[in-house]
Amino acid sequence: MKGKTVEDILREHVADNKCVFVFPTQTACELWADKAISIGSTKAVSTQRFIAWDEFKSTSVRGVTQDKSAIPATLRKIFVHMLIERNAKEHFFSNLIPTEYADSASNFAAWISSLLPSLAQWKKRSGKSTLEEDEEDKDLDKLYSLYKEFLDQRKLFEPAWEMPPLRDDGNKYFIFFPEILMDWSEYKEILESGSNIEIIEVPKIEEEEKPICHFFANSREELRNMAIYLRKIHQEKNIPWNKIAISVPDMETYEPYIERELSLYMIPCVLRNGKPLTQSGAGNFFLQAAECAQSNFSFESLKTLLLNNELPWKEKDLNEQLIVFGQENNCLCSYEYKGKKTDVWEEAFKMSGKEERLFNFYKKLKQDITNLSNATSFKNIRTQYFILRNDFFDMSVCPV
Repeated sequence: MKGKTVEDILREHVADNKCVFVFPTQTACELWADKAISIGSTKAVSTQRFIAWDEFKSTSVRGVTQDKSAIPATLRKIFVHMLIERNAKEHFFSNLIPTEYADSASNFAAWISSLLPSLAQWKKRSGKSTLEEDEEDKDLDKLYSLYKEFLDQRKLFEPAWEMPPLRDDGNKYFIFFPEILMDWSEYKEILESGSNIEIIEVPKIEEEEKPICHFFANSREELRNMAIYLRKIHQEKNIPWNKIAISVPDMETYEPYIERELSLYMIPCVLRNGKPLTQSGAGNFFLQAAECAQSNFSFESLKTLLLNNELPWKEKDLNEQLIVFGQENNCLCSYEYKGKKTDVWEEAFKMSGKEERLFNFYKKLKQDITNLSNATSFKNIRTQYFILRNDFFDMSVCPV
């Protein structure tokens, strides 16, 4: 749909409860839902009709596979990493991953992930080909079979494999600015063929409409001018603070300086900044647990995990006592000599002849982390995690 703005479409269709508006992010959904009330003919709108792209993919894009959900890009990458680990043991790829690189093939993950959406087209064409199958064809056929098995077992489907048209569920969907979405190309064909789908592209900027760029000697001068400009348009043009947004490319670096500059000019602000889960203590738990298992419970790995105070440890005093015990007894790292593995922690406990409670704490922690690390399926990972959580975490202190 060309020529119409977001406001035009909302004004025209917001009163129709069968119209659903799909935006790239949840933040955009919330802001446009608020805006719709002021520009439309309704006094209230259902937020369920303003949905983010990720939600739309999981709940609405089903095509002919109505009992399945679209596979998320992250899960596609997880499948590939699992496949690479399996190939390191079984060596069923010879062309996609040369045998000599099978043990260290993690760098192939992004490339193999990019192949998955196009496998259905390749399968269709290869079936009609009269050429003799080569090693690459055999690898692609194996990849197709394993990926299809993975999808079927989890009731998922690959959107690029779907055959249009989509089944009409009675709703009309307006998808705004899909060109900025990373995975739009995977869904483009099936969605453009849907009779109940309207695509609203990013409007092209005419030559005379191109924005003016301002250049500054340094970032401090830029931030000060920004704050002065915001204060000016708020006072002179009566633009509410909650209708002004600042887009920042490097929030980690600029966050404290932006907050300082805005506070100096008495400009209220709410920061929205997505961060990787691993930047939080709770999100980093699985990486820290994996590091303990991989390093055979070295002192540094165990210390890092036990001093993660964002985790709701049941008995923090035992965490500290174990670290002190490791320092006093030089429990640097376990080792293997003449085929015999030696756990320096257990040896230290034997030599000390005491600390039975602390020894049991270490043995149980080691057992739970090892079982979690050795889990081979999502179901087993979940089971082992809850065992560890029940043994060591006090979930009653966590906010609901």
